[in-house]
Amino acid sequence: MSVPALQTRDLSIGYPRRRQGDICLARALNLRLEPGSLAGLLGPNGVGKSTLLRTLAGMQAPLTGQVLLDGADARRMRHGDLAKALSLVLTNSPQPGLMTGFELVALGRLPHSDWLGRLSERDRKTIHWALGAVNAEALGGQLVTELSDGQRQKLMIARALAQETAIMLLDEPTAFLDLPRRVEVMRLLKRLAHQTGRGILVSTHDLDQALRNCDQLWLMREGAMLVGAPEDLVLDGGITETFHSDGIRFDEDSGAFAAESPAGAAICVKGRGTRETWMRRALARKGYRLDPAAGVAGISLGQNGQGPEWHLAIGGRLSRHHSVAAVLEALKDAEI
Repeated sequence: MSVPALQTRDLSIGYPRRRQGDICLARALNLRLEPGSLAGLLGPNGVGKSTLLRTLAGMQAPLTGQVLLDGADARRMRHGDLAKALSLVLTNSPQPGLMTGFELVALGRLPHSDWLGRLSERDRKTIHWALGAVNAEALGGQLVTELSDGQRQKLMIARALAQETAIMLLDEPTAFLDLPRRVEVMRLLKRLAHQTGRGILVSTHDLDQALRNCDQLWLMREGAMLVGAPEDLVLDGGITETFHSDGIRFDEDSGAFAAESPAGAAICVKGRGTRETWMRRALARKGYRLDPAAGVAGISLGQNGQGPEWHLAIGGRLSRHHSVAAVLEALKDAEI
């Protein structure tokens, strides 16, 4: 069995207190992060995700247990050796003053440079490679202060790559990004893990992107840690149990969160295409119940000379509509 990039043995995390006893957020954690894999760390707020990351990164001492990096006890490693084994990308956007993108990424070479921080030819090649790996070559000569949050986050990932560590830890790297950039960053991390052989652990609240991109999920909840393939944790109910909330449920069919089934009138929507899916979403948004067998109204998709149209059947009467909004208005007029 191969040595994991990162491993914990009976790890307990939290905050020590002298008089009142330790505050333990999670205990007896035995986790493995394999080389060449992307793992997602998820859980409700306050459960200890950031504390776990800080403990794994050596920024915070464990209450008990060990963190092993490539088989070596992290607490026994010198700071320089730790910086060559593990890199960390935090949530906060960097404030680098008048630093260029190249200079920001070059900070990742500090564990490998001399005491003056001079860059060798190999260092420069590694920095250019890291910029290319995240598709940020054009950002190397620009001031970081003039870049968007998404562009800065790319540079921070490039800096961690330039550090040439076998392990990368990222704390909410998509927190301040818009949806396209969140998708881009998570796909980038998956590609980097698979192509460079690094073990990458990313803490995130973006369950959808974690399900789509991660090889493994670490689900933290009070008193327990569930680990497995994303699909297994969905099918076994682990996702549903971890993120249970009154009035909100995890829909295993769609892989997304939804409100509990509404108490409105039942409507049947026939068909399984894209248009029918969005019609069902619209009806659920308006408080209708979806019944595949029967209902007070039935909706199906048809065609006319101008394109697709909706057929709405209510009490034996059929009406035709050209948009979802028109169907919703017809249901409202019919007082359904």
